[in-house]
Amino acid sequence: MNSYKHLLLIIAVSFSFSQKNHAVITDVKPDAVKLWEVDDNNINNPELKKALEQLRMEFEEQRNEIQSNYKIRINELKQQKDSNIEILKKQFVEKRNSLKEKYGLKDLNKPKKLKAAKKDENLSKKKPEKVNYINKSPVKKTTKKSPASSLEKKSNSEKVESKDKK
Repeated sequence: MNSYKHLLLIIAVSFSFSQKNHAVITDVKPDAVKLWEVDDNNINNPELKKALEQLRMEFEEQRNEIQSNYKIRINELKQQKDSNIEILKKQFVEKRNSLKEKYGLKDLNKPKKLKAAKKDENLSKKKPEKVNYINKSPVKKTTKKSPASSLEKKSNSEKVESKDKK
């Protein structure tokens, strides 16, 4: 029994050491312009520095032009892809409809209603009456008297009494 425990322990330890760390490796190329700038900082000749700076600026301009042309072409290709997919969808809708007709399904082009039609606005919605389940009679709504309204009534009655006393 102990030999099995030792064997399982050895296998578990060996698996833990054999697992590799799967780190995500990205192949990011360093920017050539930045590398050139670092190299140019070590140069002491001002004419050479100026010429290299001009060459670097020319490189950046041409690289930006290539990137902008690429973006334009990609956008054109995306639009062309979208239009081709729309054409393909229309073709397959026609094929689906013809198959449905062939097998006897009706109402092919009739869209399904997702929402119920609105009723006439003249018809008012009636809520069901609240029912007291003890004696099965409808409950009457009672209005709560606010303290302000009771004060107004008292003040009105006091006014009447004061007028009578005069």
